Amino acid sequence: KYPGNPSSGHQWGKAAAARLQDIRSRCAELLGCRNSQLVFTSGGTESNSMVLSSLFWKKGRGSVVIPSIEHPSVSDFRNFLRESGFQVVSIDAPWGIIDPEALESALLPDTVMVCLSSVNNVCGSMQSLENLVPVIRSHGERTGRRIHIHIDAVQALGKIPLNLFSLDIDSASFSAHKISGPRGVGCLYFRRSFEPLSRGGSQEFGIRPGTENLAGAAGFLAAMELHVPDVSDRLECTRKLRNIVLDCIADDSPLELMQDVHRIDQYSPYILLLSANPVPSEVMLRVLSDKGFLLSAGSACSSKKSLRREGVLTSMGFSTKIASGALRISFGPSAEEHEVRLLCDVLLKEAEMLRELLT
Repeated sequence: KYPGNPSSGHQWGKAAAARLQDIRSRCAELLGCRNSQLVFTSGGTESNSMVLSSLFWKKGRGSVVIPSIEHPSVSDFRNFLRESGFQVVSIDAPWGIIDPEALESALLPDTVMVCLSSVNNVCGSMQSLENLVPVIRSHGERTGRRIHIHIDAVQALGKIPLNLFSLDIDSASFSAHKISGPRGVGCLYFRRSFEPLSRGGSQEFGIRPGTENLAGAAGFLAAMELHVPDVSDRLECTRKLRNIVLDCIADDSPLELMQDVHRIDQYSPYILLLSANPVPSEVMLRVLSDKGFLLSAGSACSSKKSLRREGVLTSMGFSTKIASGALRISFGPSAEEHEVRLLCDVLLKEAEMLRELLT
């Protein structure tokens, strides 16, 4: 229906541009922001990169806070920033949860940016932004410096309640494929316009040059309209599925929970992290895949995955042995109770059998 380039001035181009504007407005309404504060990207990784790379235009250098548990699309900027003259401050997060006092200690007089994930992609911990953001803002008021707060919200969209209008943040990244949308499309929220590192066109307010992906944006909106409005109902259903697995992990179970059971409500029910130690993650994943269960051991976006994953998990306080057996269960929208119960049976049986072979 829309074969024209949205940037073209002819009839087809104008029709495509109008459709793109309508999509943007409806996405912005679902996110709780203005349509002029939303640009479409290729996904969360590019959105994170756009914000972090904008730092290189700064005339002066300062410090950037990047917790040790961040996604590779954020954490991989550490060396690049250091080589460019920035000081990078890390924060460990026991059990994957960032303590406000630890965050306050990491803030320096010259802090220019803080990167946080609303939901951690490995262990599912949900950061208490309502407690962390005021710490940053108070520090900024004392130092007289406006600190840019960037949120990786890829694992939050359509899964936990989220409204950008109520959050005192400067930017946030989203990705369509986390809510069953098309791969390779996402969006970036920005409170104020910023100087992008990329050049080459005026598309997307000049922040993300290049011919717009109209089909991808339409698919993203369709996914958001399915998942965002009833996020609370989906959250409760997924919590029940997660609890089925938790109930299966008894004291003598071959599986160990890698989330703080006393603060289980601080973890997204969409992600459950276990360890099959001493069985390596890769072995368990192959066995489970053969049985028809598609689990993972961490982020799909990192190279040298096992070393990187174990580094993130050890920063959360886990031993290398426990981390090497990590299994991440992701509950999707199509998961049903009988499938989860079958997964529990297979997990316990295979983990016990493999443990006996290795000990």
